[in-house]
Amino acid sequence: MVKGYMKYDVLRERLRHRVVTVLAGVVVFCTTYALILPAITLEKQCDIPEHTHTDACYAQVTSVEKRVPVCSAKTLEIHRHTADCYDANGNPTCGYADFVVHSHDSRCYDETGNLWCPLSEIEAHRHTADCYALPEGHTHAEGCYTSVRGDLVCGEHVHTDACYTETAVLACGLEESEEHQHDENCYETSRELTCGIDSDHSHTDACYEWEQVLSCDLPTDSAEDAQPVLVCTKPEIVLHRHTPDCFDADGNLICGQTQILEHRHSDACFEAVAEPVDTGKLTCTDTAHVHTARCYGTWELVCGQEEHTHSEACKPEETVFCGKDAHTHGEACRDENGELVCGTEEPPARTWRRRSYGSRPSRG
Repeated sequence: MVKGYMKYDVLRERLRHRVVTVLAGVVVFCTTYALILPAITLEKQCDIPEHTHTDACYAQVTSVEKRVPVCSAKTLEIHRHTADCYDANGNPTCGYADFVVHSHDSRCYDETGNLWCPLSEIEAHRHTADCYALPEGHTHAEGCYTSVRGDLVCGEHVHTDACYTETAVLACGLEESEEHQHDENCYETSRELTCGIDSDHSHTDACYEWEQVLSCDLPTDSAEDAQPVLVCTKPEIVLHRHTPDCFDADGNLICGQTQILEHRHSDACFEAVAEPVDTGKLTCTDTAHVHTARCYGTWELVCGQEEHTHSEACKPEETVFCGKDAHTHGEACRDENGELVCGTEEPPARTWRRRSYGSRPSRG
């Protein structure tokens, strides 16, 4: 019996020793972790490597890419009329317009705002009912008549060629001889008034009758069958592109329409060219130092790295939690009487935070 009790005491002592040893190990581990945690916080956790730009990080810009327009009437293959395009009355009969419909937009101007586009602004337009109107009634006024001169009524005599007798008078002053024979150039015509009427009258407008003749062709009344007349001042320009159906078997145009196309500038109207830049131009504004190569022209960063020096902002914020799982009591945590039955503790609303080693904890 005594031996049994002694054996039991030995086993109980060993068990107590083991429990104490395990608890001591836990205490040592927790204490060590708590001591090294601030040191971990002080380690650099920033993902950006430290870097300071040097001259090797830059390359001088020797040219810039510039978009220049290449669009023109020639590249657009706009039709150009020839003598064969017109009929006897000068009307175009070729069936192709020598222009395109176009309105200027932002692509028609360069970066300085100057218009480079060589195309004229032409608007498409189709006549509608609003382009026509019935002729209005007209009352003839003074401007509708033209004065026409009638018969002579003054009765005064005005000398005419019939009132004169013409006589050829020798005027050369030479005698006829072998060296000179009179011809028509040797004579002058002398006119003598022989009608016997003494008059110096010349007819004026007052010597004639005058008649007012209607020259206006506008109707004075609106006829019931009057046809609308075009009052629109815009030319009719209808977009149309010829298709195979517009031609007969012999290639003759039979659609009766004129091909009129529209053009808006697109990327195809421009091409990129490398334009050299002035690499010797002083661009540095610092007058208190000795200029280096980077003080001339334009330089661009080519190293692909961000200039960065580690600071306090690179240290992560340390957060010490209460050690309890996040839980918020809901309806499932209570019985029908509203009593809490879930058995899970809701952690406190506040946690302790500290930003870096040695700083004073603050409540979050």
